[in-house]
Amino acid sequence: MPHTGPAFAEMERLIPLFKSLEPKSLLYVGMRHDCAPWWQKVFSSRIGASKLAVLEIDIGNCNEFRKRKKDYDCDVYHGDVREIGQHVTPGQYDVIFWDHGPEHVSWEDLQKTTPNLIEYAGKILVYCCPLGVWPQGPEGGNVHEEHKNYVTTEQFTQLGLEIITTGKPGQENLGEIIGYKVKS
Repeated sequence: MPHTGPAFAEMERLIPLFKSLEPKSLLYVGMRHDCAPWWQKVFSSRIGASKLAVLEIDIGNCNEFRKRKKDYDCDVYHGDVREIGQHVTPGQYDVIFWDHGPEHVSWEDLQKTTPNLIEYAGKILVYCCPLGVWPQGPEGGNVHEEHKNYVTTEQFTQLGLEIITTGKPGQENLGEIIGYKVKS
């Protein structure tokens, strides 16, 4: 599911807040090789993050991404965000941005993973994903693309995240939720 215009607009509204924290680095979790580089070309540069990296669970996506590394100028880690400590150290990246990923793990895994990601993010943790019921199975042979959790505002609130929603829950290609935590 690609991002909608309203979700991009809400991310734009967050840029001044994030930029005020002077982040220098960003770890993008869940980069598919066929996604547009908005996170690097717009978001990262607009908040001031010049050191970039990708953490991706699917080896096929990693390999494709590494082929295009010159287009992105960032490090690529192959691994599971639920095991963040095997890939990076706490505070190594000021921003951890898990884009269209929280819906790919169970609610139980999301509850376990979020405190770790808050700990590992130097300044900001950001999630963005479909809002509500959005069935999806493996795509293109990638078993990690299956949706295992239908994210709700209540879930993100329970995780201690500030939330912004666009559209309505379960609206195909319209309903999205952004959750973020700024560390004090």
